[in-house]
Amino acid sequence: MVIGLVDVDRMDNVTLQSAGNKLPPARDAVRSRKQMDSIRFGSIFLIMIHHFYHMQKPVGTVGTHFFFALTGFLVAMSLMKLREQVLSGVVTGWKAAYVFTTRRWMRVLPVMWIMLTCCFVLLTKSDRTHMLWHYALLSNIRMSLDGAYPAYIAHLWWISAIEQTLPFIILIFMLTPRHWLQRVLACLLIIGPAFRLIGYHLGWNYISMRVLPPAFIDIVGMGCLLAVAMKHGNLHLINLIKSIGLFVGVPMMFAALILIQTTQNDLYKSILFDIGSTWAVCALLIISYNGIGGPVGNILASPVLTYFGAISYGLAMWHLFAMAWMTKFFTDAPPHIRAAGSFVIATVFASVTYFLIERPVMRIKERITPKQTSKLQTSSGVSDVSMVELAKS
Repeated sequence: MVIGLVDVDRMDNVTLQSAGNKLPPARDAVRSRKQMDSIRFGSIFLIMIHHFYHMQKPVGTVGTHFFFALTGFLVAMSLMKLREQVLSGVVTGWKAAYVFTTRRWMRVLPVMWIMLTCCFVLLTKSDRTHMLWHYALLSNIRMSLDGAYPAYIAHLWWISAIEQTLPFIILIFMLTPRHWLQRVLACLLIIGPAFRLIGYHLGWNYISMRVLPPAFIDIVGMGCLLAVAMKHGNLHLINLIKSIGLFVGVPMMFAALILIQTTQNDLYKSILFDIGSTWAVCALLIISYNGIGGPVGNILASPVLTYFGAISYGLAMWHLFAMAWMTKFFTDAPPHIRAAGSFVIATVFASVTYFLIERPVMRIKERITPKQTSKLQTSSGVSDVSMVELAKS
C-alpha cells in the first residue's frame, strides 16, 4: 500500500509495539491505512477546490500542510528502518541514503515528468524557457526568483521543496545519536515560523516565504518527530501533540481566518495560520494512524475513497492540466461545471498513469533494497536483534 509519496511496506503494529508495548496496538492496521489514504485524498481535494475556484482563503494550505506532515512521518518511518540496518552493519550509511533516494525518485519523477511534457507540448509556450528548472526539481527556486506562480504547473513547488529538504532530513537521521533525535527534530519546529517572520520584516516577496524549503521545514519536522515518538513509544509526546493540535491548533486556524478577513497583514496568514494548521493536521495524522471507528471510519475505509487515495498523487499532478483544458474549451461554462469537468479529466489521467506508470514502477522499486538483516544474521550465527536493541546501540 502506498501512502503519500513514500511507501511503507509494512506500516503495522510493529512500530507501536517496538518499545515494550507502551502504546496500545492499532485496532486494524489495514483499516487505518485505508483511512489514511482517504484523508490524503481529502487533502488533495481541498487543494483542487482551492485551485478550481481561485479561492483567496487558505483552504488548500490545510491540504498542503497535511501532505508535508504525512511526508515527514513516512520518510521518518523509512529512514528509521534504514538506520537500524546501518547500526546492525547490514548496509553503510551512504548505501542506505542511495537506496532511499533512488526509491523515492522512482515514485515521484515519472508521473511528474510526463505531466510536465504534456504541459509544455500542448498548453503553454511561455514557460518553456524555464522548463529545465521544473524537470530538475527546482520549480520553487524559479518561482521565488520570478515572484510569481507559473500557469498549469504552480503546484510543483511543493514537490521540489520537499525533495530539496530530504537530504537534510536524511543526514539528521543517519548522524544524530538516538537520545538526541527527538530534540533535534523539535528544533526544526522554530525554523519555519522564524523564516517567515524574518522574511516578512525584511520585505521579501510573499512567494519566497511560501515556497523555499526553510518556510515549511517545521511541518515536515513535525511529521518526523511524531514518527520517532511512535517508534520509541513516547506516549506522553504523542498525546501532547494531539491535544495541542485539537485544542490549540484548530482554534488558532479559525482565529487566523478571522484576522485575514479584517487585515491584509500577511504576518497573520503566514505565521498564525501555518502554526495552527501544522499542529491540527498532526493531530489528524495521529487519529487516522490509530484508526477511526464508527460511521466516519467506515466511510473513510470505503473502496471508493480508498481508490481516490491511491491515485491522489496523480490527481495532484494532473488537476491544473485538466482545469486548463476545461477553461480553454468551456470558457462560458459555470464555475461548478468547469470544476466538475476538471475533476473528471484529472481522475481519468491519474487512473491511467497509476496503472500504467505508478504500479509497475512500484514493483520495480521493491527490488531496490539493502540486504535483509535476517540473512546476514543467519549466515553469521547471530540471533535476531530487536528494534529496541538496535536503536539503543
